[in-house]
Amino acid sequence: MFAVAECDNYKNPVKDSILIMAAEGAGFEESEFWYDNLEKHIGWKNIGKILCSHVTQPGDTEGKPELKEAYEIGKSIN
Repeated sequence: MFAVAECDNYKNPVKDSILIMAAEGAGFEESEFWYDNLEKHIGWKNIGKILCSHVTQPGDTEGKPELKEAYEIGKSIN
């Protein structure tokens, strides 16, 4: 992110952001904590979080509602 800020007098551009994660477990609290604080620090706007648990093998996201959520949020981005 430094390289992006460096282009504009060390200011981070205002952006929308999305946290998308797939993990073996279901404990996303620490990742959300860091994401929320980073986003707040650099002034970005959260437009969604998609947290997909119990993903250990290719294809484990098939049929999960998070896959549809990711698709829909992707379509909403201009």
